[in-house]
Amino acid sequence: MFDLLISNGRIVDGTGNPWCRADVGIQGERITAIGRLAGAEAASVIDAQGHVVCPGFVDPHSHSDLYLLAHPQHEPKIRQGVTTEVLGQDGISYAPVSDKGLAYWREYWRAVDGQPDLNWDWRGVGEFLARFDRQVSPNVAYLVPHGTVRYEALGLADRPATEGELAHMQELVAQG
Repeated sequence: MFDLLISNGRIVDGTGNPWCRADVGIQGERITAIGRLAGAEAASVIDAQGHVVCPGFVDPHSHSDLYLLAHPQHEPKIRQGVTTEVLGQDGISYAPVSDKGLAYWREYWRAVDGQPDLNWDWRGVGEFLARFDRQVSPNVAYLVPHGTVRYEALGLADRPATEGELAHMQELVAQG
């Protein structure tokens, strides 16, 4: 018996194959069957006749870092089928940071992110990502941002990193 059966949908699997009409059986949080499941028992059934059933979409370039923390339901994206947000794009984000770095990035992104009412006490990538874990609707993937890491080691200096600064940057990336 399935917990949920999505029946009669047009299945688009994201591989580039043509769609097919099928049912999707779900137990717990996992898809356990895809195919013709007529007669299968389920606690709940959704008739997807006339609708497309597909995996969630990944937004690989969103800058939703603070938006997600301020609006954890993330309704505009969820309604579009986005189930994963990739953060840390363009080499900038809010971790890893020192107090000075956080002040700089908050000001740098103020026009985009505003100043949401958040507790800004994280410093490392792990602490930052813990804010998202089971707290926001979509899944979150994170790219340790080079610009943020470089700022922590060199500030705004326009020069190559010294061996010591490079070692510090490598340490921050490894921690991230």
